[in-house]
Amino acid sequence: NVMLPLIRIKVDYTGFSTINAQRFGQKFVGKVANPHDMLTWSKAPQRREKVERGEEITPDLLRPEAMDQARIEDLIAENLHDNLKFLKEEELANALHKFVDKDEKHALAECVTQELSERLQASMARRVFEQTQANDEDLRSQLASVVKEERERKG
Repeated sequence: NVMLPLIRIKVDYTGFSTINAQRFGQKFVGKVANPHDMLTWSKAPQRREKVERGEEITPDLLRPEAMDQARIEDLIAENLHDNLKFLKEEELANALHKFVDKDEKHALAECVTQELSERLQASMARRVFEQTQANDEDLRSQLASVVKEERERKG
């Protein structure tokens, strides 16, 4: 029974974006005792700026801990709600969840491919339906003209 080392890495991310700590830790499963909580994030203390009126302000920055807990669906709804014209919000959220949390590299591509396939099938079905309706209209007009000619011939 081999004892694995317990590793803690404190990262100062001031001025930089963070990565998903759990995804990073997946690379060390079986090599360290705590692969999912190896990284801890810290930030240099914020300097408070004084406004002309003497009030103090602090820049509102997101903490990585808060970002880890934010749901993907909420972020999509908040940032992309009006811009999602091709993909459904829920499908995109599921694909992002698979990509980020389950490390499925092709999740986004599969999501887009599936949506394209469904739209293509729906478009083809609509075209067939429209052609069938057009053919029905042609048959009706031809039948009406034949009936009219037959009445005129008899009449």
